Amino acid sequence: DAAAIPADTIHLILSFLPEEDWLNADSCCRGWRESIKPLWTKSITTNSSSLSLSRRKQVVASVAAQKCIKKRWSKLLPFLERGITLNGPATQEDIVQLQRVLQPWVLPPVFIASWKLYDGEWTKSRGMYNLASSRLLSVQEIIHTLKEWNEFYQQQSHHGGIVVTTADNRNGKEVLRIPLFTETVNHHQVAMELQRQIDDDDYNEKDNQKIVIHGRIILTSSIVPYAPHLKVLASSWDTFLTLV
Repeated sequence: DAAAIPADTIHLILSFLPEEDWLNADSCCRGWRESIKPLWTKSITTNSSSLSLSRRKQVVASVAAQKCIKKRWSKLLPFLERGITLNGPATQEDIVQLQRVLQPWVLPPVFIASWKLYDGEWTKSRGMYNLASSRLLSVQEIIHTLKEWNEFYQQQSHHGGIVVTTADNRNGKEVLRIPLFTETVNHHQVAMELQRQIDDDDYNEKDNQKIVIHGRIILTSSIVPYAPHLKVLASSWDTFLTLV
């Protein structure tokens, strides 16, 4: 029972564990749940209890995404053709770099979970997206392609991040596209499209983040990546993995 353990001792023990393991602790009983609340707050360097709850929800979503993505990849791997070679996990430094490049947008948990398993394909891999022999990009290749897109459009958001366009003005949506695969011979490219309503109250000025409400997978032009998309391939990345 957590009530029999001094709070300082509990905090010291849990401080050595990743936040994912905190969920196991605060799911045990009310005592552990109450004892761990201050740690959720400290983990995002704020005194706001509402933001503490928000951080816990983010970790819950991350854990759920990890389980989902591992299941998707385990089912997909046996069906990948010969000549397709996946890289190992992306480093935390690469993930953080991509997140910084994308600010103020936030990557969907399934994206992070997937690239933490496989950081794209080997450069000489034949391409796992067989319909176009496109190769899954590594985090560094995604960053490089985003920079190329930026140079093409020669515009950046007022936050100093990557290109953000209101391509769907009729519905008042702000759109961001992230390349996922190499371009095809027809200059098509699979990308993740993030959307949010422009007038949504989901922009956190203090944390400088935009909460993503969509992460669908589309086929777009690699020459003009923010032109109207050619086709919607899947509603999310984890769903797309079942269709490859």
